Amino acid sequence: MSIFDDYSKRVVRVGNSIANSLSNSTKTSISQSFSDSPFYKEIVISLNGLGKEYGVRIVETNNYLIRELLFLPETKIPRGSIAEFNDYKWLITDFNENDLFAKARARQCNNYIKLSGLDQEELIGYDELGRPVYETVKVSETTIPCVCDTVIKNDDTERSINLPQEQMLAIIPYTEHEQLDYDKELILYGSHFKIIGIDDTESINKVGLRRLTLERVAD
Repeated sequence: MSIFDDYSKRVVRVGNSIANSLSNSTKTSISQSFSDSPFYKEIVISLNGLGKEYGVRIVETNNYLIRELLFLPETKIPRGSIAEFNDYKWLITDFNENDLFAKARARQCNNYIKLSGLDQEELIGYDELGRPVYETVKVSETTIPCVCDTVIKNDDTERSINLPQEQMLAIIPYTEHEQLDYDKELILYGSHFKIIGIDDTESINKVGLRRLTLERVAD
């Protein structure tokens, strides 16, 4: 047996392979020093009313309405979750599932959509296969934080396309409600808007983002 073979066997005792061992060592190092950063905060992140506290590092970007959130290794945060920090609510619009350097992108919510009360499915946890488990509950008026804009933006390239006059885009956590349908009206910024477009391509199993294209109507 060579010296390398002997070393490999010892390393495998820590992980399933040399690569796993190095990965585990890196995760341990990150976890031990994670809270030492001046950007570290403990914040609450919620999905469908189910909140949990996380330790994160909050990093500014070149856009003051966007933050990057760095998490401990193996953290999973669904798109459409709402983070609360700096006296604002922030919509998680993207998440990097690299378990060594878990990272989310969050956009500051600048409005709310109010929906009338009705039966609603609420996320209560996940089953053994990782699938979301819901429970039907009666709720009063629902208030959903959202990101409203009159341009379509690409956060990576910073390119943007102006929407036609009197139109607006509202990004919300994926939500099913009888008022969130084509031709239904919502009130935003004191004006009535009709839903003319619904994009659910960024949601899976009722978790993620829903993009609503709105058009102003006469009050």
